[in-house]
Parts: sequence; C-alpha cells; structure tokens
Amino acid sequence: MKIQIKFKNRLALIATTLFFSTTFNSGALAQEESVSGKILKYIARIGEAKQLDSAKAIYAQFLREYPEQDHKNTPYFFNMARAGLARTMIKTNAPQALQMIEAVAPGQIRRNSLGGLCNELLKIGKAQEAEAILKKELAPGKSDSLNYYTYSYNYADLLYQLKRYPEALQWITPVNEKKGLKGNQQMALYAYILTENKQYENAFEVLSNLVKEGMATDEMKAGLKKVWLAKGNKAQNYAPYVQGLMKSLNLATVEDLKKHEVNYAAPDFTLTDLNGKEVNLASLKGKVVMLDFWATWCGPCVGAFPAMQKAVNKYKNNKNVVFLFINSWESETNPTKRKALVQKFFTGKPYQFDVLLDPNPGTKQGDYVVISKYGVKGIPAKFIIDKKGNVRYALKGFNGGDDATVEEISIAIDNLVKM
Repeated sequence: MKIQIKFKNRLALIATTLFFSTTFNSGALAQEESVSGKILKYIARIGEAKQLDSAKAIYAQFLREYPEQDHKNTPYFFNMARAGLARTMIKTNAPQALQMIEAVAPGQIRRNSLGGLCNELLKIGKAQEAEAILKKELAPGKSDSLNYYTYSYNYADLLYQLKRYPEALQWITPVNEKKGLKGNQQMALYAYILTENKQYENAFEVLSNLVKEGMATDEMKAGLKKVWLAKGNKAQNYAPYVQGLMKSLNLATVEDLKKHEVNYAAPDFTLTDLNGKEVNLASLKGKVVMLDFWATWCGPCVGAFPAMQKAVNKYKNNKNVVFLFINSWESETNPTKRKALVQKFFTGKPYQFDVLLDPNPGTKQGDYVVISKYGVKGIPAKFIIDKKGNVRYALKGFNGGDDATVEEISIAIDNLVKM
C-alpha cells in the first residue's frame, strides 16, 4: 500500500504552486499593480527552470531589475525567489543549495517552504543534510510557537519517510497536543505515524473523523482500511462502516449548503476554449451549469482539481449538466503567452476539463472581464447556475477534502436538475 508516496505527491502539487495558498489572499493579489505581477512572473520562471544556469540567470536578472534594497516593504518576494532557486539547486544537485536554503530569511516564506525543500533533499539522498537543517530550527532557544511547531511537524514528516516511526511520533505528538496540526494532510500524517507505532485506536479515530467530515482523500481512506483490518475487523464490514460515515457527511452538507444559496441572473458571456471554440452561457439555458474560476498559480484551485475531476466524472453521462473551468487572474496577461501557459499547465495531467479563457483587455490582473462581472473577491470561486440561467449557489475556497467538495457540488447540482 503506497500511502506515503501518493500523499507526498499531493502535498507537492499544492506546495509547488509558488506558495500562494499560504502567503497571499487570492482576491487581494489580483488587485495588485502590475509591478507585483512582473515580480511574480520572475519567481514563476525561476521555479519552472529545468537547468540551474537558466534559474541563476533569471534570478540575477530579477535582482537587477528589482534591487532588494529598493523593495524593503516586500521581503517575501525575494525570499520566494530564493526558495525557488534553492529548489532548482537541490534538483540539479548543486553544491550551493544548502547556502541558498540558509539565505531564505526567517519568517513566513521560510516556514512555509523549508519542509518542502528538505523533502527535495531527501529525494536526492541527502537525508542527513535535511535532518540537520530542521534540527537547527528546533535547537534550544528557538521556541517561537508558530515556527517551532511548524518545524516539529516537518521533522516528524521527514522521520516518517525515513521509517523512524517512534521518533516521528515523539515530534508530532506535541504539535497535535497544541492543536498545531492544520488541515487534512497534516492530520493524516499523524494518523499514519500512529498506525506505524501500532496505536490503532487513535489512528482509527483521526482517519474516521476525516472521512466523516469529507476531508479524506482516497489515500486516507486506504489508510483507514489498513487500520480497520489491523484492529481485527472483517474486510466485508469496512464498506458499510464508511457508508455510515458518508451519510453523516451528507446531512451536514445539506445544512451548510443553505448558507450559499443565492438567486440572481447569471451575467452572460461568450468565451473561447483552448481549441479556439466559442462557448456562450446563454446558449446553455435548459442545462445546469457549474462555473469554476481558477488560475495556475492558485494553490487551493489546483488542490481542488482532483475533487473537481471526480465531480466531472460523476456527471459525464448527464447531458443536462455542464462544467466550465474559467481561467482568470493570471499574472501573464499577454493572450498568446497566457494561452500557452494554461496549455502547458495541463500537459501530462489527468484532467478532462472544458477550459475557457477570461479575456483581459488591460495589463493588470484586476482587468479580467468575466470574473469582474461575477464580483469574485477570491479564488477558487464556483457558481452553479440553474436551467433558467440564474445563479443559485455561490461557493468559494477549498478546504482540502475531496469528498466534502464532491458532496457539496453533487447536492447542489441534483437540487437544480430536479427543478
């Protein structure tokens, strides 16, 4: 059972979208002046560079155009750039990688990126170096609660990958006791560590709650089944148990969805997809339409895509349900380059989405047309439109749970299909 490998890939997917999900408010970012957009393009290019020389050249050009001493109010940009360059250095096994990691100043960017950088070190066989970096952050005297418990979690993660399970439990337990585990991925890692230490009851409780709350991925469900069997339960009784948990999720979702009910005419639009085909919203009257506003840099948007693919698959044979994924708020506003960026994003990924491009007649991220019509303040933002062309549900954000997302969307769509 390859729980850990898939779990790490999912983390990497979210972590490599330029740290945006933890560093910036999506809505606020879109309103920034173009200078921020240009800086972010540099950072993206540094992170995407395959060759170290290319990454270094882009980084040097970035510093020449935007000297750090002239932008002291935005140090996070420069730390993001250093973290991105450090990642490329690690992947290319450059000897200066450790120095570049050290150059990422203490603060939010270092806190958010250090665990991922240490995982990259682990991939190239530098476990000792990764461990030394994290242990330095956990040295006596560095007891700042936010930093300390973040690095405690990172260290436990590293130890888990090294199969040093008792030590991993030693470091992650205080984080849990201080309620420092945030999100389903971190809670799941805690459960996996408990499992490997044969603390099945505690692991079972954690994973069952994740399923019940709709926060479990397929890998987490596999972990729950592993614990279920380890506790001596019969395999044939597992599916009914999970179905019971899902019923609780359904009831909770029905109640929560009422908070997102709206009723107003959906602003019309005609957009072009990646193949040059025009799609007009008004022509889709008589169908239930789901709009998903997203951008390639948006961590929560990308993190929700596996759940969205499940939702698409669920309704793929229903001709009365349409999913449209509207790309907007990209920092790259040049139409040709922006289209290439989006096409490249989907290359090699298992998503079968109808992707539309929101036009931008200006030069700033805030100039995108359709997303402005819908009054979006942050992405991901989803709107579910009934057969008469009225927006009936307005949803936003992503909580990290595939089941919760699919259940929420399914209940909303089914309600409107019946109308």
